[in-house]
Amino acid sequence: MKQDFKRSFVSAFWRGLHSGAIGSILLISPFFFWENQAQGQSLPAECATVKQNAQSGKAGLFNAQDLAINLNSTNPKPATFAAKTINVKTEGGTLSKDVSLEGLAHSVSVVLLSAVTGQHSMGCSPEHFTATFEPVVSYLASGGKIHLTWGDVAIHYNGNQTTFATTTMVITGSSKKAPYTVSVKAEDIVKTPVDQTAALLPSNINLKFTIQPSSFPALMTLISGRPLSPSTQVALGNVGLEASKKQIYINGKGNVVLSASQEGSKASGEVSIQHFEDFIALLQQQHLTKASTIAILARFVAHHNKDNYAWDLNWEDGVLVVNHVPLPIQ
Repeated sequence: MKQDFKRSFVSAFWRGLHSGAIGSILLISPFFFWENQAQGQSLPAECATVKQNAQSGKAGLFNAQDLAINLNSTNPKPATFAAKTINVKTEGGTLSKDVSLEGLAHSVSVVLLSAVTGQHSMGCSPEHFTATFEPVVSYLASGGKIHLTWGDVAIHYNGNQTTFATTTMVITGSSKKAPYTVSVKAEDIVKTPVDQTAALLPSNINLKFTIQPSSFPALMTLISGRPLSPSTQVALGNVGLEASKKQIYINGKGNVVLSASQEGSKASGEVSIQHFEDFIALLQQQHLTKASTIAILARFVAHHNKDNYAWDLNWEDGVLVVNHVPLPIQ
């Protein structure tokens, strides 16, 4: 049961979900920047290569066209990331010369690439993410806000392609030592060829969460696939998730703690699905017998109002508890 369910819905859902979200590199000359724009921190060649056209930047802004990133991984067909446009702008706060918006854009793009494809490069070092994000964290601590927008994104991996019409990420800082707020939105998501994963992948995803400033570099490193100490944990608070596919709507809220190990990760909250019967039918259409059986059983223990079904979930020490009933899923 667990394999069908994870590889289809959960994998598609959460990888799509991270579409809000994160990574790449910087190999662009400071020639294209004004004096107060920091030079990008180039990733090592063993991490990835980056090309872009018509880039421009000045205080608080960065724009580029035809961004192309090739991940340097051990996979025979390394994953690639392409965006027709990428735009970064800042709002408020005190922007120092140490902040590289180009570097931020590339680093966030490469993490997004790893999140969607599951491919990682050991050449993308934690030191790079620390060097790139620490000045950004300082800027956000002054009350700054950063908007990143990708247009016409196409990600290729293992003969598959996932496209997004528009992807946005907004990071809102605070000068009061409060957690930062991160929102990620992906629209018109399409995966080809059409397989079970593509059939279950949401068309639109909106994710929001809060994170402590000191945890931001570790979050980027964790998603990019670099191993962290098993004791390292990244807490995400006030997590809110909205996803839709045709008439099926999924909403989630709660708190999550991410770790390099399954035992160290935990989550609690509530998930609801509107038009749950249509979701079950979708699983059955894809011949996911075990997954649809799990969904049918979940229907009996759900809190429901008409066609809206909801579950209280808790994941800790590798045990999933649904509506206070533990399930033996490893």
